Amino acid sequence: MLPRNAWREESRARQSRRLAPAFNPKARVFFSTPGIVYQQLGDTNRALDSLEKAVSLGISPELIRDTPNFHALGDNQRYVSLLGNQQKK
Repeated sequence: MLPRNAWREESRARQSRRLAPAFNPKARVFFSTPGIVYQQLGDTNRALDSLEKAVSLGISPELIRDTPNFHALGDNQRYVSLLGNQQKK
């Protein structure tokens, strides 16, 4: 007989396998993740450093603009410059 929570563990394992490609360090979108973490910690400069690196590696400014975690940066001049003409009106 399986332990009571065995189905949860199996479900987590399946979910991890499904999500694993999304966390591939070679995937460009991976590089915007530190920006989200820094922003949530309130470290705006590091968040923007991470976003600038992400854009230099090919992340589209549209993806950054459309990420709700970065909406609080909307008035920051570095953020506005990073987005260029992608800023939502």
